[in-house]
Amino acid sequence: MPPGIARTNRTNDSQTTTALLPAELVEQICDSLEAVDISSLRLVCIQLFEKTTRAFFITSFSTVTTDFCTKSLRRIEEISQHPQARQAVKELVVAGANDVGGMDPDLGHDIEGQWHRSIRGNLEAPLPDIVNRFLREVIVEGLPNCRSFRIRAISGPQYFPANLNGPSTAYLRLTDVVELLLSHFSEFRLPVKAFTLDISSSGTCQDMRPLRPDTYRNPNFVEVWSNHLQELDLVIWGWWDLTQEVKNFITALIGSATNLKTLSLDSSSTDSLLDHISASQPSWKPQLHHLNLHYVSFDSDSFFRSWRPPLRHLSLYSVHGDRHLFFNFLSIFRETLRTLSLKHVRLEIDSFQDFLSALAHCFTHLETVCLFVICVRFPGFNHLRFVNYWWDRAKDFPPGVRWIQQGSRPLIGGIHYEGPDVVGVLESLVKVAYVRKIRGVGVEPLEIPVMSPAAEPCRNAWVLYPTISSYAFGRAI
Repeated sequence: MPPGIARTNRTNDSQTTTALLPAELVEQICDSLEAVDISSLRLVCIQLFEKTTRAFFITSFSTVTTDFCTKSLRRIEEISQHPQARQAVKELVVAGANDVGGMDPDLGHDIEGQWHRSIRGNLEAPLPDIVNRFLREVIVEGLPNCRSFRIRAISGPQYFPANLNGPSTAYLRLTDVVELLLSHFSEFRLPVKAFTLDISSSGTCQDMRPLRPDTYRNPNFVEVWSNHLQELDLVIWGWWDLTQEVKNFITALIGSATNLKTLSLDSSSTDSLLDHISASQPSWKPQLHHLNLHYVSFDSDSFFRSWRPPLRHLSLYSVHGDRHLFFNFLSIFRETLRTLSLKHVRLEIDSFQDFLSALAHCFTHLETVCLFVICVRFPGFNHLRFVNYWWDRAKDFPPGVRWIQQGSRPLIGGIHYEGPDVVGVLESLVKVAYVRKIRGVGVEPLEIPVMSPAAEPCRNAWVLYPTISSYAFGRAI
């Protein structure tokens, strides 16, 4: 038999075997496939077509994206009219034209009709017909399971013309999209589960004045937000200080979410925002399980002094400040924390060995740890030094350790481990850690071990960080 025929028969046998599997097993197989692979599988035979139908719609239509232009709005409206596709939609994303195959960067630029505005600059009724139908019919009735909403970073015009009324207002700003969605949540009491707002684009204007405070302060919105929202992801970046309007808006979004389980805050003014929330929303104490903070300065502990959420997953990016306040903050979650991710940490730590020992023996319930770009004080250097690792010398590490390369440089700057021996990994990490000393042009840098061979890890958290013991631990480890 020619080789080609033999291969064809084997392929047919495999397809026949797959087609005979129960629908539940076929769906489990589809969980690891891309949408294009599932589409190919559906073309094999009628049995697989039927058994992959549910997975196909979930994979292909779980997220829908619009730029509030005619093409994307009509596509979502068509999806909302399909009995299976409409049930699969879980998330609505508002993004720029590049994400929906458009060319014009302006949101809503080709909508028939006008975007009416007040002198203040905010949108006014009537909205264009297709947008009004999209908000009132498509989202509310056509997409019954869509409970997650995401507004991506959108580059667009910085300012409107002086005349805010008339044909010149032919597009939407990011603040308009925010107002449309929040007003929609409020009016229809939509049980929103997750909300993401990204205003990090350099081309995005952070002027929140056109956004009416009543949009996010009215009782209907606060009721919806407090009762239903569980995940909030905010990216508020700018190369200038945040305006008071932005602070008030972000504080209201966070402070009203009293049932929040996951909070992600990425801002150039994270500390300022947290302090503002602490001052204006003293009763805000949700039972958070996941907390992700970017750019945190541990210069005070006022925000966390009386807050004890049962946190299980903590991720901190770009940390600096007082090391005692840093460990005091971690100690709040000592009994519940299972995952800890620390990236770009610059603390006045005199000993990397002591730092690892404090983590290992004060947080014994950890199941996952990720450390990347940790800077410490090292004898003989005037400045904090990056810690690198000799991954090829890691003989005593358990399986499952993943070394993280530091950018494009051939240096290992971090480690990720998930398993039962986090304490052992942290104890062993200091043995393969080193700092580099530049010795001149054309000369290989000197690699200096962080721990001398005779040194032993210190296991007394009281000695390391007495503030920790008096603040939260109460005893030496």
